[in-house]
Parts: sequence; structure tokens; C-alpha cells
Amino acid sequence: MTPPELLLTIRYRDREHRLRFAGLPGATLTVGRRDFHTWFRLPANALLNISKEHFTLVYDNGRFWLNEHSSYGSQVRPLDDPLSPPYKKYGRARLPLGRRTEVKLPSTHREDGSSDDVYVLIDNPAASDTLATSIDPLWDQLLRRLESGRAAHLIGLPGSGKWYLARQLLADPDDSRAHDRERALGVCTLPVSVDCRAIGPDDSGLWHAFARRLLAAIGEAAARDGFTQPAREIEGLVAEFDRQTLTRPDETMVFFQRALETVVSDALQSPLLVLTNFDAVYADLEPEMLYCLARFPREWHELSERLYVVIATFRPLALLRDDARDDFVRDFNHLFADATIVMSYSGQFRALWESLSPGEPLDPGLEDELMRLTGANPGLLRDVLRRARSRGWPTAPAGLVEHLRAEPWADAPLPTADKLWRALRPDERECLLALADGRPIDINRQQELARLGLVDAGGRVFSALFAATLGRFRDEEDRHERGLRVDEPNRRVYVDGKLVGLKDGRELDVLLALYRRRGQVVEYETLVREVYGQEGQPYDMAMFFSDKEALQRAVNRLCEKVDPQRVYLTTRHGVGYTLSAAVA
Repeated sequence: MTPPELLLTIRYRDREHRLRFAGLPGATLTVGRRDFHTWFRLPANALLNISKEHFTLVYDNGRFWLNEHSSYGSQVRPLDDPLSPPYKKYGRARLPLGRRTEVKLPSTHREDGSSDDVYVLIDNPAASDTLATSIDPLWDQLLRRLESGRAAHLIGLPGSGKWYLARQLLADPDDSRAHDRERALGVCTLPVSVDCRAIGPDDSGLWHAFARRLLAAIGEAAARDGFTQPAREIEGLVAEFDRQTLTRPDETMVFFQRALETVVSDALQSPLLVLTNFDAVYADLEPEMLYCLARFPREWHELSERLYVVIATFRPLALLRDDARDDFVRDFNHLFADATIVMSYSGQFRALWESLSPGEPLDPGLEDELMRLTGANPGLLRDVLRRARSRGWPTAPAGLVEHLRAEPWADAPLPTADKLWRALRPDERECLLALADGRPIDINRQQELARLGLVDAGGRVFSALFAATLGRFRDEEDRHERGLRVDEPNRRVYVDGKLVGLKDGRELDVLLALYRRRGQVVEYETLVREVYGQEGQPYDMAMFFSDKEALQRAVNRLCEKVDPQRVYLTTRHGVGYTLSAAVA
């Protein structure tokens, strides 16, 4: 059998050179400046911006790849599409080759500074129709957001890929993603990661715990990347933070300034703050602390201009708090108003497929069926592919489509579908169940669900696979095998049918007080009097503010154990709390 071949056409000024590269197992072809000197008979001082070994072509796992490993990078664009896209710059990257790819090797004429570029056209007749793409189609969009506004807000459903995209920003310095990041931003960056799910209020409030965790994370990032002395200085700042008795969020600003200045001045890095699962703190974080975060990009002049901030949430910020008109909250939300990236691969499904199944065939029929089933949700697509492989289904598109259509998805174990259901609020579940049953819902609710990516343009549940599982999830909830249930007479709490070990004290008292008034807004004062007051004695209002802080800590501990997604228990800022009427 004849091996596949690449046809290379190298163009320099008015000259041209052609060669072939056969796709034999383990075969490689390295191209660089010394080759151009030979082919075009150039002097030794020509094309000095091009590396001696600029890129390597590789045949691996049944397809051709381009490994870019030059000092200055290459500009690459696929030419499969009749409308040629612009070049994208890559350095130290591994790129799959489509049917036709153009590689531009930028160089400068030594005498007059004019462009003296080399162009390499690579024809790959054996390739599928899949375009050559980077690993994640939203990666470039994220870098452009940071480059233009120094802030980005990733919004997406569970399984949407927002966590993976945020994690790419935290790549090690030697990783190609780190090189992409630094080329796009034009600076060396120190990624600082904070998983907000791990933050709970301390004795001084949620703002204090959040500030301390962020401050410590900056020092940990410096230590991780080998900046020993700056890491020690920031560790000393954290110790000083612990020694002082801070009473207001704005008192944390001097600590952040000193930590960030250490990163910029001593480590010569630009801080990149990546706050994943930000929903976990945003709903309850004090407005004054949000205002402090909003001041970061403008407070310290040159220092602020070196700072980048990324947050990741399931819902838009306006849907996570009921006090969005508060001046402090509005200032924070404004920081991300023009920086939103909604995680959607519906228009880039082939790129998504290529990133999850490199080299696997994808024809229009298989693409349409997978789009119908998964709604281009990466997590659901990964679940489907995992199930197909475990059952030994054929990889040929026609055979795979046949099995996909015959599979009873309603009963299939799908981790992403389960996560989606858990993240939905009771009213959202009811609306999706109605749509899955073919019943109309209020157009305003439909638009809200569409903004979350739960409903497609035709008013249907975004994924046929997820729609098929909704009835099973509801039946499990009716049998108390799923969701939150309170057994008030016996003071017991169940989550997904399992007993949760709450302390028979404040946390349980708070939950029972809310359960007796579920569906209503219960004011702070009512809860404080009932939970912290002494039976038969008038409540001492002098203790209200300290008891209110204790109540807030108890609610946060409670949610960590029974409602981490805050689906059932919501905060009414400045007023109190509400427990959903859907709690059994």
C-alpha cells in the first residue's frame, strides 16, 4: 500500500522549490534556514530571523503534524476553506495538518528593514475535511480579551469546558500555551489560581477569608515558578495579615499592593489572577470586597496596568445576586461587562471533535447526530465517546451513527448530565421538563434559559441526550433518591437519598427554621432571634451584629454540605435567606 505524502512548495521572492515527504511510521522532515540557503543559494547572513531548524513535519498516529520549535515563531493558516482566514502566530506548538496549510516564516531584509519572508505551502491530499486548528478554538478569543481589556469572564454550563480553558492559562512556563499567553499579552505572566469552592467564611467574614486565600495564592504561585525571594516576602505578608485585626475590606488593599508590587518589581512578572468557580463566593461576598477587586485595574497606575483578572461562573453575574444595583457590586460587574466569553462550540464543532478525537473521521451525518445529541457540550460529547469506546462501537461514521441512534440514552450513566441537573434551580428544571415534554413555557423564561445555553434557537432543550435524562432525574427526585430532603420530626437531612451528618446545632437549626418557611424570604433578624435567642427570654439586640455574622458562617457551612451549587438556598442581600419550596 502506497504511504500518504505531503507536497511542499517553498517560495522565496521569485524563486520556488518543491519536495515530497512520505508518511512512513516514525518519519520526520526538519526544515530551516540552512535548507533555504542551499535551495536558493543564499549568503550565510540571509534570513537570520529564521531558525536553522525552524519546524519539523512528523507522521504519527495515522496523520501528519507540524511541530513548530523556532526562536521567533511561525504564522500559520489553513487553506481548506475558500475564504482564507488570517494567519495565527505559533511558537513551540504541535499542529495537525489539514488538506492545505500555508506557513509564513517572517524575516527582515538586513539592508533596508523590508519584509523578506519565506512561504511554505503544504498540500496533504490524504487528509480528511477537518481543518487544522489549535487544541481549543476559544483559546485565541480568551487571549484577545485579556490583551484588549486585561479581564475576562468565562460563562458556561457544567461540561462546557470553561474549567479546562481557565486551566490552560495556568500552564507551566515550558508549555506551548504559556508561550502563546506571553506572546499575546506581550509580557511574562505569573498565573495565580484560586478555586473559590474551597473558601469559607472565617470569624471575620467571607471577605477576610477570600482576601487571605488570594494573598496566599500569589505567594504560592511565585514559589511554584521558582521565584524564591519574592515568595518569602509574600509569605511574610500573609503572616502580617494574620497578626493584624482587620475590620473592613478596604484595609486589605495595602497588602495586595505590596504583594503585587513584589511580583512585578522583584520577579519581573505580570500577575494573572484566575478565579475558578467564582459563583461559590460571589453570591455572598460583601459588596465592599467586590469594590476592592474592582479597584485593582485602576488603583495603582503602572502596577494596575500589569494586572490581569479572569473569573469563571456558571451564570452571568447579574443572575447570581439580587443587589446588582448596589454601587459597589455594579462597579465590579462593570469590570467584566465587555469581557464575557460564553462557552459555546456550536459553530466550531469540528474543531471540538478534533481536540477530543484527533485523527478520527467525521462526516456530515455523524456531525449532525452528535450535535443533536450533545448540543456541542464538550462534557456530554466526551461522555458519548467514552460510552462508544467501552461498548466497542465502530469508528466509521456510518456505523457509529447507527449505534448512536439506537442507544437508550434515558437510562445511560452520563456524569455531565448529572452535573447539569444538580446545577439547575428548581424553576429551571420545571421549564426544561416542560420543553422536553413538548409543552410551551413563558417566552421570558425561555429567553433566560437560552442565555444560559440550556435552550437552542428553536426553543428546544439544547441537547437531545440531556432532554432524554430529565424524566429519570425527576423520578429519582420524587422517590427522594435525588435532591435535598428534610425530615423535620427526626431532625435529619438527606442529599440524593443519603443521610448527611450535620451537627445537631446551629447549622441544623438554621436549616429547620428556613424549612418551616420554605418559599419565603426569611429576614436575618427573624433567623437570629430563633436560632441564637434563648427560649422564654427577650433577645438582646446588642448581640445582633455578632450573631448575624455567626449566622452567615453557619449558612455557608450548611451550603458546603447540602447545597454547594446554591440551587435551593439563596441569599437576599440586606434582607435574609430563602429556601426553595421544592425541598421535600
